[in-house]
Amino acid sequence: MASPNGAEVERLDVATLSGVRFTVKPKACVLATGGIENARLLLLSNSVEEAGLGNRNGIVGRFFMEHPHVPSPATFLVTGLDLVADWYRTYTKVVTPAGNVVMRGCLMFTEDYLRRTKRLGTVMTFAPSHPILAEDEPPAADASEEEKAKAEEAAKRNAVFRSVLQLARSTTASPAASNEIGWRLGVGCASEQEPNPASRVTLSDETDALGLRRTKLAWRLKKSDADSLRGNLEAVARAFGGWGEGRVQILFPERDEWTEAEGWGNHHLGTTRMSVDPRRGVVDAECRVHGMSNLFIAGSSLFTTGSTVNPTLTLVALALRLSDHLKRRFAAGASEL
Repeated sequence: MASPNGAEVERLDVATLSGVRFTVKPKACVLATGGIENARLLLLSNSVEEAGLGNRNGIVGRFFMEHPHVPSPATFLVTGLDLVADWYRTYTKVVTPAGNVVMRGCLMFTEDYLRRTKRLGTVMTFAPSHPILAEDEPPAADASEEEKAKAEEAAKRNAVFRSVLQLARSTTASPAASNEIGWRLGVGCASEQEPNPASRVTLSDETDALGLRRTKLAWRLKKSDADSLRGNLEAVARAFGGWGEGRVQILFPERDEWTEAEGWGNHHLGTTRMSVDPRRGVVDAECRVHGMSNLFIAGSSLFTTGSTVNPTLTLVALALRLSDHLKRRFAAGASEL
């Protein structure tokens, strides 16, 4: 509940599913409920500000971002599996002084490349690998019709890959030492999304168990998001081709629009974005909601862009920075809050 002039949080009305209700009168309030719920609670707090707290400029809930996941955007072919380090192909356990760490290598694009091409970032990871043989092994004599059909389909696909790998080997003058002439590696990727005000969280007419309105999410991708991913795949394909030991088959099609991603990372970003200008963001550089003296926000909802990496470390860093700021303010005197 905000003060009559909407300048501070006067109290918090708390309720549990078991029926317990109580009130808290905070000196400072930090909203840290996630990239969707942060926006929802601000929109629900509309007893003084009709559009919700921090929403005088209609920014709360807008610019929702995710990391669009595409499970099979390309197929990678290499003349030898040893050319791709183990940690790119599987999870590797590394022993460190801090304990055991499981890591996996990925392909990412340099800052220089992204600035030069004006593209959004993409991260790619390799999926399980399969050998491409000079001659496919026939199905077993007692194979079912379904197994025979699958073997026939695989043989057609491998014939194309075999031709490509034989061409690659002809340029490297490195003959195959066995029936294996190369390897096929699947790849998955997650990509960055351009901030889009039409991609947003709003309130629905449905209510939850406490009688509060639920959220409605309109996740909107743009053609430029798809174009950027396609351009990055083409850049990797040119690099692998120039290397000589590999080739890339791009499976992610060019498209007039990207209406829905094939997958997502459960990374909810951007709905209470940070900006020094209250017309462009919900919180200032200290994570304080514009126009309010004691309401702060923590979490990935503060992000102005999404990058391509998991947001956890960044949101934790922002939370630690906010806690240091609040400690300094309390130490200077609660009246300054």
